[in-house]
Formats: sequence, structure tokens, C-alpha cells
Amino acid sequence: MENVKMNQWKILLDKPLYPYQRRRIMKRRILNEQGFTLVELLIVVIILGILAAVAIPQFGDSSEQAREETLSTNISTLRGAVELYKAEHGVYPGRNDTAGAATTGNMAAAAAGFTAQLTLYTDMAGNTSNVKDTVNFPFGPYLKKGAVPDNPYVDDTIICVEGGNLVLAAADAAGWRFDVESGRLIADNTGNDTSGLPYEDY
Repeated sequence: MENVKMNQWKILLDKPLYPYQRRRIMKRRILNEQGFTLVELLIVVIILGILAAVAIPQFGDSSEQAREETLSTNISTLRGAVELYKAEHGVYPGRNDTAGAATTGNMAAAAAGFTAQLTLYTDMAGNTSNVKDTVNFPFGPYLKKGAVPDNPYVDDTIICVEGGNLVLAAADAAGWRFDVESGRLIADNTGNDTSGLPYEDY
């Protein structure tokens, strides 16, 4: 049926016609074509709005879950590096500074030592070097990217303590908290994840 109509229009348009006749035929053709009604368009817009209202919150949840997965992965990587350092040196990173001296009572030096000893080459005493030297600095680096992994909620800074007191700050003060004596490492985040687990228990 549609082909028959198209052929009729072709025949009419192929005949020699005056310009006003041709315009009249084209006008009739345009008026005979059907489009969407306003009601149909409104229904489509409403359906798209409902789909967007359902989908957008799910994207928000998946973004938060991705941050939680990143936190879990990064803290596992960091704990693995800490334990490997302890196995090879007999003490945890940060227990000695980068010159091999004990950091007892000096937690700023412990934090600097922690980062350097995991990201650079070290000797048995914890002295560090940027240059690979299998004779004098045979250990490390324990974190291959040359940096402490980020806590996705805060940053990559370390707060070191000694004696087991890893009390969280009122606000998220650093990325990680580390006890140089016990080797306990926690995420320095107040609050809970989407499943209700406190971030410090990761």
C-alpha cells in the first residue's frame, strides 16, 4: 500500500507541472504524513525520567563501593609490604630512621622512615638509598610505585605511634595510622562503610 502511494506521487511529480501545482502536491504529501502526537512524546519523556530516577542512585552506590574496594586493596598492599620489611629486617619500618637510629619518642622521624624504608632500597639497619646496590642496600623497595598507596578517602600520609595507641583523630587527619612496635596498620577514617563496618576495622 505504501509503495502504491509512493508510485502515485512519483508519477505526479514526474509530469510537467506548473510550479504552483508542484507546491500544492508537496503540501498535500507533507500533510498526509503522520508523526508523533504530543501525548506520545510526553509518555516517552515520563518513562525516561523514571529510568533516570532509578539508575542514578545505583551509580552513586557503585562509586562508594569502588572507593571501599580501593581502600581494602590499598591497605592489604601496605600491610603486605610492612610484613615483608619486618621479615627481612627484624623490626617494622619506621622503628629506625633512614640513618639507622632508633625513632623512640620521635614519631615525625618514624613516619618519614616508614615511607622511605618501604619505597627505597635499604640495608639491614634501615638506612635508605635511591640507587640499587645489591651489596650495601640489598633490600626493597617494598612498594614498587615509589609511593605509599592512597587512602581514597583522605591521602597517603602516615601518622606513626608507638605503644599500641592507634586512636583515631576527631577528623580524618591522615591516610593511615601505624604502630611501629606492634605493626598494626589502620585506615585513619572515622565513620563506617556502606555495610556498617568501621573503616578502622578494614
